Amino acid sequence: MYPLISILIPAYNYAPYVVRAIESALGQSYPNIEVVVSDNASTDDSVDRIRARFGDDPRVRLFVNESNIGMVPNFNLALERARGEFVVWLCADDFLYPHHSLTLYECFQRMPQIDVAYSVILFCDDRERIISEKTQDNIFPVDYVDARDELPAMLLDHNQVSLPTALFRRELFAELGGMDPVWQIGADWELLVRIAINGKRFAFRCTPTCCCRVHDANASGKEFNLSGASFVETVAIIEKFVDHPGMARMRGREDGIVRRLDSMREGHLQAAFSEDFERRFAALRTTLLERASNYRPATVRGHTVSIVMPYASTPSALMDAVDSVAAQTYPQWELVVVDSGRISVSPPLDAHPAADRIRKVRLRPLRPPGAARNFALEMVRGEYVTFLDEDNIMAPDHIASLVDTLDASSAEIAAASARLVIDLADKALAHFERVGVVEGLFRGPDDPDELGAVANALPLNALLHHRRLFDLAGPFNAGALLLEDFDYVGRATNVGRLVFSGRATLDIHIRLGLRGQALGLYGESYPEVLASVYEARTVGPAIDALRARQLAAVRAAVAQFATLPNTPEGVVSLLLTLAGREIFAPAIVAG
Repeated sequence: MYPLISILIPAYNYAPYVVRAIESALGQSYPNIEVVVSDNASTDDSVDRIRARFGDDPRVRLFVNESNIGMVPNFNLALERARGEFVVWLCADDFLYPHHSLTLYECFQRMPQIDVAYSVILFCDDRERIISEKTQDNIFPVDYVDARDELPAMLLDHNQVSLPTALFRRELFAELGGMDPVWQIGADWELLVRIAINGKRFAFRCTPTCCCRVHDANASGKEFNLSGASFVETVAIIEKFVDHPGMARMRGREDGIVRRLDSMREGHLQAAFSEDFERRFAALRTTLLERASNYRPATVRGHTVSIVMPYASTPSALMDAVDSVAAQTYPQWELVVVDSGRISVSPPLDAHPAADRIRKVRLRPLRPPGAARNFALEMVRGEYVTFLDEDNIMAPDHIASLVDTLDASSAEIAAASARLVIDLADKALAHFERVGVVEGLFRGPDDPDELGAVANALPLNALLHHRRLFDLAGPFNAGALLLEDFDYVGRATNVGRLVFSGRATLDIHIRLGLRGQALGLYGESYPEVLASVYEARTVGPAIDALRARQLAAVRAAVAQFATLPNTPEGVVSLLLTLAGREIFAPAIVAG
């Protein structure tokens, strides 16, 4: 049984287009549709055309207002007249593709707890020739259901949800209200922000399912943007929500909202704004910047820790890593998996006992690890972030130990000690036999800070930090195949103070022959990549001298790359060199 979907078409003087809009609504593959047309006292022949074409079709319910009540009130009136459990607003000059409603309804079938499902929109000219597709950095290239918090994307970037693309659960408006007539063109964005800031859940389909027609008659929208009116409404909407409890999810990130507003203001330098507006904008800007500057993360305990995990190649190793996450003694965690592997891990993740705490997207083709982590960091909902690669393992108290370390210090980053575990893998990379363990290889509390500027000695997976640090340090190098972790750790520790837990709670797994691992695939380019990381992060002469020695040692080790990693002793020798231990000697304990 398919619940009724009401497709709402508010119309005013769109006689050339409204019949096409209604036809597209009636042409849906979804089997239970009603079309509610709310004509806002059109002065053209819109109503005559609608009655002539659809007068005998019981699925079309035409209402004609006695007078023009305004665009936003007419959108709300169409909503009031709807009888469906779900609603879509379709502008009278736009149209839907046949599978629009069914595609979006399937998201609700997959997860009944969601409130809004939306898709991508195409743009066409007056003759329906496709011009472009809506593309923005905050529009994901993959389908997802409740995989991220939509609020940061809305406030830090352009609106990612085009109104005709969205299927809403009708009861949402009984709780939160419809569109606010205070706003002009920005009423849809205000509504979507209101929905997101109240914690409602979204799903997304990356396939275009509807089309927005670009033509001379909708030039008022262009004028709205070019005149600066869109900027005025954006500022006013953010003013409305700046003290909303839901803004707690933007703690420490308010300066990102300011950057967005400043960018919009830059585009309207020639626009004339009132003195009152300029004062309000300046006050809002000051408030947001002060909140960002004064924000100090609360103690970690009591907050969610998001574990970011990119997956590329080894399902069995990944599931062992997931099991280690599920065994954590720290209770408040979520796991975010970016699945780029040739073999999808979605089925075993869905079947995992902790599936309700795992959020994932299937991202193909394969992305470099930095790009995958950047993607995952757009999805995290926790205030604190840690990382885990698919072939590494957390001890049960790993997160709890890092949480305790941060809470006991004034530092921004906590790091665990790590062990190197050497495995022998079968040909299918499905079974692993441990052949050696080395402690003290990676950077720990007794090592000098200079080691962090010279060698990749501190595993990314050892870190826990507040999510704000990612904004301050900048994203991972999305194109790098090696050392994107070393580059990020260096930038992060430049903007945040590091403290060590002093406990070895992380196993870094390396395979004999480096089979299926990035170091084995791309290791011969290691010296060149290391040199480029050095160049991007300049230091003083003393560190430069140490770097030169490290680079020479790495080149010598890579010259033996064909044979060195094939024995446990060779693997240890290679990793000692890469971790800078020819320059900064550790206390090695092998087993």
